[in-house]
Amino acid sequence: MNIFNLNELSELIKQIVLEQLRTVRPPKKWLNKKQACQYLGVSYNTLARWQKTGLLVPYRFDSFERYSTEQLDNFVMKGTKNER
Repeated sequence: MNIFNLNELSELIKQIVLEQLRTVRPPKKWLNKKQACQYLGVSYNTLARWQKTGLLVPYRFDSFERYSTEQLDNFVMKGTKNER
């Protein structure tokens, strides 16, 4: 039987969730805000707050903002510990 400390358990859970996300939702290269919210499972207000505080910055193409699935996966793995 394995015994994990809290950090190890947290990392293991993050890895499992990301693996499941990849199997449930095929990754797209670029997502708009609505798609990014669905991908992360958060509200539009949460995404806007993360953007406003600089935790998650979208790529800008002319007047469009997009998030890459790789960027969102990395954000999830990093966590949101700095969020107020």
